[in-house]
Amino acid sequence: MIGDTDTLLVDGPGTLFEIDGDDKNLVPGSALIGRDLSGVKWRVSRIRAATDGTREDALRIVAAVQEDGDFYEEEERHAYNSVPVGEIVTLWEDDHGQWTLALVEL
Repeated sequence: MIGDTDTLLVDGPGTLFEIDGDDKNLVPGSALIGRDLSGVKWRVSRIRAATDGTREDALRIVAAVQEDGDFYEEEERHAYNSVPVGEIVTLWEDDHGQWTLALVEL
């Protein structure tokens, strides 16, 4: 997980990667299957957690984050959606500015 709680299951094909420092054109993991990334600078940019597709399962992940206690919930929806799918329902950020967790309705 983000902290020291449960293991975070990741949807690899739905996770977005930054390739060669291009943070404007993120590449889904599904587009990287079979691609040789040796010698290429890459990093995970947006991790998509694996859920069963229900709101309840997404909230299960949020509950695990809340157990860590080192976060705050945004009071308002953000107009800018940094995840290029769906609509942000709620955002949580850690107190240190290292991560943002978005509950996105697809």
